[in-house]
Amino acid sequence: MYQTLQKLPAQVLLDTNVLLDAAFVRDGAARKAVELLPSLGFRLNIDMLTDREAKKVLGRYALRPELRFNPADVLDEFIRASRIFTIPPALPVAETRVNRADRYLANAARQYGAWILSGDAPFAMECQQIGIAVRFPWDVVLEDAFANGQEPELRQVIRVTPMSRDSGSIFGRVMTGAWAGTGALSRHTVCHVENVGRILYDLGNNVWVFKTPMGDSVKIECPIGPSETWAVCASYRFPDSRGEGTLLLRVAKSPANSLTESREATTLPHKTGPGRASFGSSLGGRDYWNGHLRCIVISRHQVKAETWKAIVSISDAAPNPYDADALGMALLGIGGNHTWL
Repeated sequence: MYQTLQKLPAQVLLDTNVLLDAAFVRDGAARKAVELLPSLGFRLNIDMLTDREAKKVLGRYALRPELRFNPADVLDEFIRASRIFTIPPALPVAETRVNRADRYLANAARQYGAWILSGDAPFAMECQQIGIAVRFPWDVVLEDAFANGQEPELRQVIRVTPMSRDSGSIFGRVMTGAWAGTGALSRHTVCHVENVGRILYDLGNNVWVFKTPMGDSVKIECPIGPSETWAVCASYRFPDSRGEGTLLLRVAKSPANSLTESREATTLPHKTGPGRASFGSSLGGRDYWNGHLRCIVISRHQVKAETWKAIVSISDAAPNPYDADALGMALLGIGGNHTWL
């Protein structure tokens, strides 16, 4: 149940991940959305259980010697500075279509007549099925930019966290150009990460390809046409000491035509790990996508099957790269400077 910002109720609930991302990831979409929404007439709220869960997560970092401040205190400061209201938990409702961990938030949205700001695609799909509106921080920011005739910030379109040498994922939601369906012998790159691999469409053979610089590749044969929107995701796990590794490629134009192919990865990861990244072309400046890149997400973790299913079911859904590892790095990067006033 997608609704534009103009049609959403004034009350918005932040989920735990959005609250933490907004507080500690300075350049992230969650921070931008939390700063933006009050200026559009929305009131920001968190459930008391969300506040409790967020501080439980932060408690895992509080005792680390390299962290010279109490992250729970910083979160409280951010909540006050951002004028986020804390509301009592809703009365429990027997709703089995939402996962148990997030059920309280769906109940609160119903009781308080609110919509939910979340980066969790599976949760958003569950809420959609029961008539509760959920929006993602990045698409809130992009909608406002387009509504005001502005070009969105590049970091809201391309969302990157440090990749792992051994595993990770590259996701793109892209629109094809006029070249699609012409049968030309050309290749069109979505994203190319040095020492990891490249996602491209080989037009001459009508195949999506994810290829590593070590020679492994996985392909999906799939004709495409011009001006079509596709989700494409490559997940990789390079061989470990036991020699086990996997390349996984997924593509979808809609939930009905989602395709998946996997291959064994046989070569060890590059010794220097991930390097430069190029978006819409190869690293050598060739094989241009020549179409619209709606978003690119690069993360150190593989995309789960349930997340992929939700992503292809919801407009502008994407993986959320800001996981526990990214939060930890953000916390260590804050140091003593954590004032938002």
